[in-house]
Amino acid sequence: MTVPTPKYNNWFSFGNLITIGFGVITATAMFFVMDARSQQNTKDIVELQGQVDENEDHIQSLKLNDVRLFEKLDNIYLGVTKIEAHLERQRGGN
Repeated sequence: MTVPTPKYNNWFSFGNLITIGFGVITATAMFFVMDARSQQNTKDIVELQGQVDENEDHIQSLKLNDVRLFEKLDNIYLGVTKIEAHLERQRGGN
């Protein structure tokens, strides 16, 4: 006794065409979505780079002000040291 085996056709059915159509539509839509995201990311990166450059300029300004402050404090310290030395000489001379 032979068991009948199912026979398959290699033709596309309507369901196959619908699936392929939705696949193409989905791939196309995803391409445009990813392209839009990529463009937005590029804009965001350019904006952030501008902010980074602005912050670096501000940091350089703060560093320069810090150096100037230390120079002023050093000059004040040297002046106070000279005054103390002068006062010690005057006290020692009495």
